[in-house]
Amino acid sequence: SSETNTLKVLAKPNLANFSVALDYPGYTGRKDEVLNNLGDLVLPEGTYVKWNFNTLNTEDVSLKFNSGKGTETAEQKGDDAFAFKKRILNNDFYKVFIANSNVPQGDSVSYSLNVIKDQFPVINVEQFVDSLEKSIVFFVGSASDDYWLNSLTFNYNVTKANGSQSPLQTIKLNDPKSREIQYEHTFDIRALELKPGENVSYYFEIKDNDAVNGSKSAKTGIMSFEKPSIEELKEIEDLNEEAIKDNLNESLKNMEKLRENYRKMREKLLQEKE
Repeated sequence: SSETNTLKVLAKPNLANFSVALDYPGYTGRKDEVLNNLGDLVLPEGTYVKWNFNTLNTEDVSLKFNSGKGTETAEQKGDDAFAFKKRILNNDFYKVFIANSNVPQGDSVSYSLNVIKDQFPVINVEQFVDSLEKSIVFFVGSASDDYWLNSLTFNYNVTKANGSQSPLQTIKLNDPKSREIQYEHTFDIRALELKPGENVSYYFEIKDNDAVNGSKSAKTGIMSFEKPSIEELKEIEDLNEEAIKDNLNESLKNMEKLRENYRKMREKLLQEKE
């Protein structure tokens, strides 16, 4: 028989369980939550994620993100507790490594992070021109966002006949404070007292409450109204005069026709016994 030998068992590091505390950006309106043993996450952009690891026989926990250059070490909170916190802005993959002095290169577990980006707001509008007064314009529109709308404005500026522009004027309509709104507005262009050859351009703009990238905006198409030049006004006047003459001539013809019909009717009546 051989001599007696000793077989020494080395303690292997193990991940017993973990939890993930999700601190969502306040502007999303989502309530913070804690998930247990769930490493694959779908998150709004800008969420703070805190991993809390409970381990066995572990001296070191580290995480490696595909977007990073190296591993990041979790902070030890106790004999078998580690924590790591990171703000997530983009899609990513990460691995969790556990190790001790006996097994310096322990097992790893892979997970994915899917980020929901904040979308641009959407706005549309329809304009209606008063049939009697072309200088009064009515608007009806709607706007929406994936989280929250922040402000709605009506903007316009005047272009002079020589091509120079006046400063942009902004009228704040309301603070929607909701995801979707319907709005209306009336624009009385007469108040601008446009001179011949001048025109005014105008549009609506909506902004969201994106606190991660800064408030994003969307605009309607640019609409415009142009005051006819002196030459165009003269042409319109000449056309109106011609139209008036044509109408008068037509009226004279109708009057002659009416007189003829009256004459014939009178002769017919005179020939009747009753």
